[in-house]
Amino acid sequence: MKKLKSICINLLIFILLSTFILSIFYKIRLDTFNKDELIDRIEYLTSDELKGRLCGSEGNYLAQDFIKKDFKKSNLLPYNFKFLHEFSTHSPTEIEGKPYLKVVDSNGTLIKEYEYNRDFKDAFLNFKINKITFNKNNKANIHTSAMLINNSNNKNAVFISTEMNSFNFRSSFVYNTPCDLYTLVSPKTFNELVEYYNNDYTIECFFPYKVEEKIVNNVASVIKGFNPFLPPLVLTAHFDHVGSDLSGNIYRGALDNASGAAFLMELASVLSTLPMPERDIIIVALNAEEFGLLGAEEFAKENSSKFKNSKVINFDMIGSDENIPLTLMTGKNITEDTSELLKNLSNRCKEEKITHLIEKKDSSDHAGFIKQGIDSVTINDGDTSKIHTPEDKVEFISTTAIDRALSVVFPEIINYAYSSSPFFLLSTPITILLFIMLILAIVFKKINK
Repeated sequence: MKKLKSICINLLIFILLSTFILSIFYKIRLDTFNKDELIDRIEYLTSDELKGRLCGSEGNYLAQDFIKKDFKKSNLLPYNFKFLHEFSTHSPTEIEGKPYLKVVDSNGTLIKEYEYNRDFKDAFLNFKINKITFNKNNKANIHTSAMLINNSNNKNAVFISTEMNSFNFRSSFVYNTPCDLYTLVSPKTFNELVEYYNNDYTIECFFPYKVEEKIVNNVASVIKGFNPFLPPLVLTAHFDHVGSDLSGNIYRGALDNASGAAFLMELASVLSTLPMPERDIIIVALNAEEFGLLGAEEFAKENSSKFKNSKVINFDMIGSDENIPLTLMTGKNITEDTSELLKNLSNRCKEEKITHLIEKKDSSDHAGFIKQGIDSVTINDGDTSKIHTPEDKVEFISTTAIDRALSVVFPEIINYAYSSSPFFLLSTPITILLFIMLILAIVFKKINK
């Protein structure tokens, strides 16, 4: 009996000591959410070196490598044994030459030449052709603010009169568009072009771009859970943007979406130091969002069977809260009754007294997952005042907006992915209690020798 009692005491001491050491270990390695490091990541992603991170550009590949290294630094594992998950897309590449829009007479004499970025600019929607020459021999459909031209090669181009004060806004690139070339012009330039066309002058327009098919990558990693049979939690953010224009203006995309990518990386850094989750957490930096959500569509389609019954939280534009509600963006036909994730996030906003709205739009990467029947919501600060302009810079990122997003999403991550995890080991009172119990057990053993 005495021997059995001794064995029980030793076993208790062993369990208490092991649990205490594990608690200390987790507390030492625990990483707190560091907004300074998050801002540092945004600064690099928006730097001159990356030149706007246009999908398929050198800057985009540099951003990809930066994220891959960051994931490795956080001790994340490659998803499906690789960090880079490739797909192909069409991407515009700048070539030799200068953009021009000019008017010549029947003898080839220059009548007028317009100034890029003042009188005209590429809309950046597409460059299936990069040059068009036309006159009254070519069919034209002229409307109040647009002129559609069909040239002799059966290619078409559209000139669009813009009422904007400048040509600062840069569109996303969409390869599958109805027209082959899109050009923005000032209202004055538009009226002059219509008059020159009607008077049978020849109009020539050129932009030094060509469209090439390129292999690009999503960057995917995983924190393994102890139950591989549970559907994973998927966290995503796109890291591409719209590059730089032909005048050298860089569209840095701090809010859209260096902020979301940096938020994802910092969140991954924190999660990697927590106890092992119950289910896998897959963390993906998506590419080609600005080309039509292509990276998300490819990744969702590739993993549709594995992600059945999963939840996907996407971060797009995290960093602006001045009179801006937090937006929960989901699919057009999704409601809180059909999306548990949307319901939970909305309830969390209410609990935290965070002003929020629900938008049903397919305008971010959640759409690619919803198309595959996967519950997905985008967390978004819907401030569009500077996005897709050169003014979207890191100095306008609000750290209180980052806090706001974190306060909503982090509890949902913990509740969904860590419900059976030994999270109690991170509690300081529990650590102290374990220490006291361990001392008492040792004292009790000595007394009963």
